[in-house]
Amino acid sequence: MSLLAEDVFFPLFSNALSRLKVDAVEISDFLMNVYASYWHSFKGRDEGYPRSFVVADGSYQSTSFQGGARAICSRAIAIRYEGNVIADFYPEVDVKLGLRLRKTTHYMKALELKCLLKALKDADDETIAIHDGTIYPTIAVDSFAEPREQEVEAILGWLKALEEVYEFAMKRGHILIGLVKDSHVNYLRSRILVNCVESIDRDLSIEIARERSLKNIGRRLRGSLLASENDVLKEVLRDAELMTSDEEVFEVCASGPGFTKPLALAPQPIYLSGEVKAGTPNWWKSRLRRRLEDSDMLGEVSKILDRIYSMPPIVMFYWKPWHGYGIYRVDVSGWSLDVEWKCGDMEGDVFMDHLVEKCERIVSALNGLSPEPFAVKPLSDVDELVRLRREVYQESYEPLLVDYLRSKGLRARLTKRGVREAVFRRRI
Repeated sequence: MSLLAEDVFFPLFSNALSRLKVDAVEISDFLMNVYASYWHSFKGRDEGYPRSFVVADGSYQSTSFQGGARAICSRAIAIRYEGNVIADFYPEVDVKLGLRLRKTTHYMKALELKCLLKALKDADDETIAIHDGTIYPTIAVDSFAEPREQEVEAILGWLKALEEVYEFAMKRGHILIGLVKDSHVNYLRSRILVNCVESIDRDLSIEIARERSLKNIGRRLRGSLLASENDVLKEVLRDAELMTSDEEVFEVCASGPGFTKPLALAPQPIYLSGEVKAGTPNWWKSRLRRRLEDSDMLGEVSKILDRIYSMPPIVMFYWKPWHGYGIYRVDVSGWSLDVEWKCGDMEGDVFMDHLVEKCERIVSALNGLSPEPFAVKPLSDVDELVRLRREVYQESYEPLLVDYLRSKGLRARLTKRGVREAVFRRRI
C-alpha cells in the first residue's frame, strides 16, 4: 500500500486539534500575591556531603498472557553513601504471577521500602534516607469495594513495608524524605484557598475546610450566593476550577530558590467523600476504619493503618533548588521535625509555620546534593541504574520468564498484542 498512515491521520489530527477547547492556566494578581506569601526564599546548601545518606528507587515491567495471566517483574535498589563515597548496594528483584494482576505498583513500592530498610539497618543513626516518590500513604477507596485477595495482598505488602521503615527510622532517628518529581495533588492550594475564604466568610470556610478536592471546593463556592457577589471569592472560585496542580502553580509563583511553608498531612482516608459527608473528625472514628475492622479479609489493613497513624504525620512542602531549576514536592517524616502528636488524631491538614527553620536544614542538605542542573543527583543516578527499560525486558527478561513458566507446565503464550509488538520490534 503506497498510502502512508500519516497521510490519512495527520490532517484529521490537525482538524481535531483546532476544535480542542483549552482553558489557559491564568492566576490572578491577587492570588499570585497570596501564594507568594506562602513561599520562603532560601538558597543555603551544605558545602560538603551529609555524613551518611541513603537513596532508593524501583522499576517494573509486565507480561500479559493469553487467558488473562499476568506476570510482574519488579526490581529495586538502595545505595548507602558515606560522604560522597558509595558504601554499599542493596538490590532486590521479585516476580509475581496471577490472573489479571492489579495494584501492581504496590509490589514495586514494597520492594523499594525493603531495600531502604536494609540500607538503614547498616547506617549510622540519624541518617538521611531519600526515597524516589511519596512516603505518604494514600488508599484508593475502590480497592475495598469488592476486594480481591490478590489486590489485598499487594496493598498489605506495601503497607507492612512502609510501617517497618517508619518504625525503624523513628527508633533510630533517621530522616525519611520522599522526593516527588511530578506531583499532581493540590493539598497546599486547597488549604490556602480555604484560608482566603475564612477572611471573608468564616462559616463558609468551615463548610469547605474538610475538602481537599479543589473541584469540590469550587462546587460548594459556586452554590454560595456570596461567592457571586464578593470579588475575592470570585477569584478563589476561578482558581479552584483551574486545571492545574500545586507544583505548577508554585513554579509560576515562586520568586526564586526556596520552599513553601510546611504542611502536616492528616490521614488521607478522612478526606474521602463519604467521610467528608459524614463529618468524620479523625481516623479513629472514620467509617472506613470500622468497615475494614469488620471485614475478615481487610481487618489486617486496618491494624497496620492504626499503627502507621499512631506515629507522627508526614510534613510536606514544595522545594525549588538553589540553582532554580524545577520544583519538587518533598515529604519529610514528622519525627525528624520534632512533631510529636499522632497522625490519626488530626482533623485536617495544618500549616506548620514554626517548622520553617527546621525545614531549612532539610533543604540545605537537599541543595548540597543538587549540583546544577540536578535535583538530588544521587537519586537521578539510582533511577538510571534501576530503571528496567521495556526493550531490555522484552529482549532479555521476558524470554527467560516464558521459558521458565513453560517448563512448569503453563502454556505461557503471549497475547496477540504482545506477539504483534515482538514482530514489529524485530522489524525495527
